[in-house]
Amino acid sequence: MKWLLRPSSLIFVSMALALGAATLALWPRIPANRALPLAVDRDDREIVWLYAATNSAPWERFVSAIRVARDRLEKESGALGFEIDDRNAFPEQTTTVPEVALAMRGVKGRLWLRWYKLTSDLKTRDWVAALLQRRPPPLAIIGGSTSDLAIDLASTLKAEAT
Repeated sequence: MKWLLRPSSLIFVSMALALGAATLALWPRIPANRALPLAVDRDDREIVWLYAATNSAPWERFVSAIRVARDRLEKESGALGFEIDDRNAFPEQTTTVPEVALAMRGVKGRLWLRWYKLTSDLKTRDWVAALLQRRPPPLAIIGGSTSDLAIDLASTLKAEAT
């Protein structure tokens, strides 16, 4: 047991512990909160709505407006066959991406309208980069409820597209 208390053994154990601690501290990690857009099927398309996670009232008005538009189209034009799937428009878990699917009877594919939430961890640039890397990219990215947010979205889109 005397060999365990030798200075060379203590230095070796100390170096091994220091190396292990440095490895744990500097090891690259995948961030827990990263932008993960939902998949889009081959025949489907998506329009993205980037908006703050703290305010759901505009999303509620948007979903309501879709329903009103469908009802008016049906009333004025007859049976257009415009269908809305809004079962996941207001998910129970706040971290779930709210979505509405629009479809026409007899037409393959759907148009997805999804609200990707902006948070203190997930900024506009994070979502735009992740959305533009995914195939297919969204048809449109809507956002910018204020001028500064709109400018940020536009400059981020320009930077990512070039």
